[in-house]
Amino acid sequence: MDTTNDLRIMYSGWPAQGVLWIPRTGQGGTNRAIFNEPGTVLFDGQAQFTDASLQYPTENFPDVRQGDRFVVDAHTWIARENASKLTDGSESIVMLGRAK
Repeated sequence: MDTTNDLRIMYSGWPAQGVLWIPRTGQGGTNRAIFNEPGTVLFDGQAQFTDASLQYPTENFPDVRQGDRFVVDAHTWIARENASKLTDGSESIVMLGRAK
């Protein structure tokens, strides 16, 4: 099973959207991710977050670190911690705080 191809298909449409990654060091860029607003239910009510988060294929934003910035819908968010890999590592999630 090609999970990379499956992820590309999943993130090609809604609810994924274009997100700009601005790392503290190194080269960033724009790619697709799912932005979870505080309190948003993820995937059929199986998980809820009280904080904002960004979920994405790991290859889209490799090596996200605390303090990196993301621009989503013209709002800037800051990574509150290093990104965590999910399941087999092909997806990652990072908790976000609103930039001031």
